[in-house]
Amino acid sequence: MSSQDYEVMRKVWELRIPVQFRLDHDAGHHTEPYFTMLSRSTYFPLVIREVIAHFNTMTSELDPSNAWLECDGTPLKWNYPVGVLYDMLTVQEHTPYLPWTVTVKLSSPPPGFSVKVSTDAAEANFMHSVKEADCLKHERMLMKEMKMQEHKQMWEGLVNDRFDQFWEVNRKLCGDVKYLPIRFYEKDVPFKQIRLTPVDENGAKRTLGDCVAALHGDFDVSAFDLISYGVVLPPEASALWLARNYSYPDNFVHVAIVKKPQA
Repeated sequence: MSSQDYEVMRKVWELRIPVQFRLDHDAGHHTEPYFTMLSRSTYFPLVIREVIAHFNTMTSELDPSNAWLECDGTPLKWNYPVGVLYDMLTVQEHTPYLPWTVTVKLSSPPPGFSVKVSTDAAEANFMHSVKEADCLKHERMLMKEMKMQEHKQMWEGLVNDRFDQFWEVNRKLCGDVKYLPIRFYEKDVPFKQIRLTPVDENGAKRTLGDCVAALHGDFDVSAFDLISYGVVLPPEASALWLARNYSYPDNFVHVAIVKKPQA
């Protein structure tokens, strides 16, 4: 990995979002909110116990296994990185939305929404995404050639926010890219991805806008912002550069598609 790539990876790893957790009024308790800075790369199941422990200092025993999270009426999917959820749900009006207010719910969740998520399930979901990205990027699955101890080192590096511990292993999964590991997110629908090579049939390097067009057909990319890590990416950005330098720890590039505000 070149020094320039390393610096980009390190910068995005260090990005944080100030978050305010509030206990839902329906819980019947008066509590002070919990403030924290969350890594854009982390997942809510990794922090929910810490949040519930805060509320339990002021009220009766609350069970974190029954808690789920919501933002302005939208349930937050536990298997999406925190930064992806923030970009997808809070920038619709393109105004500062900090701290991000997240409501902790203890009532029955919406039908079909998964609540009881353990850290083991979060780890399994993360490693599945890493393996899927590995399968897309390489002729052979490099993850299969790695030791289970290395898999564990990646996960623990993410959980404990230790960049060097994580990238000591993950650098082995960098390099050539056969298919682009990019996922696109829009509010209220599951994420989408499409199997594309870094260059098209004419040998031209694909841009991020090309990928969106391939996904949506006659999609007017000029009417939308493409956001990742809180940055509005230009449609002409090299998709290959993003795959090599701008991915989340699961090695997917996660892009929120957000409609631009009316002029």
